[in-house]
Amino acid sequence: MAVGADGIRPDFTGSWVVSLTVGPFDAFMREVGFSYLDRCAASVLSYGVGRMTNEVTQSGDEIGVVSWSPKGTFTVMLRIDGSEQETVDPLEGRPIRVVLAWEALVVDAGAAPVPALVTRGRRLDVDEHLPESSRFLHGEEMCLQQTSPSGLVVRRYFKRQ
Repeated sequence: MAVGADGIRPDFTGSWVVSLTVGPFDAFMREVGFSYLDRCAASVLSYGVGRMTNEVTQSGDEIGVVSWSPKGTFTVMLRIDGSEQETVDPLEGRPIRVVLAWEALVVDAGAAPVPALVTRGRRLDVDEHLPESSRFLHGEEMCLQQTSPSGLVVRRYFKRQ
């Protein structure tokens, strides 16, 4: 669970709303199995900008996230200890198995790595890999970066409410 030389782990506690999205969201969503209608709806809703929220609580090696999107409200409470845990996908509510760990992540070419909470997992209903998710702080914003199996990267930047 090494994060870096300084061992600093960010605290994501707070209420957040998506303020900016970056990356090929339609192609990403198509690759990970969203229908044409879901992709069109997401595009019309600017992929959650000003709408999608995360309410995060964090204490020690536990994190809780209440996510709201047009698909519903989903609550997860997970351990950040490298163990497999069953929960629900925060966007779709589908059953998933995930592993969370702190890692040093290079988010901008040539920049120093930042501490990130990385989530890897699988959908249990169809036994498919989930996109890898990395949550980190970028200035005053929280960023949720997702990487598809083929390497497409999308980011949602959240501002505190």
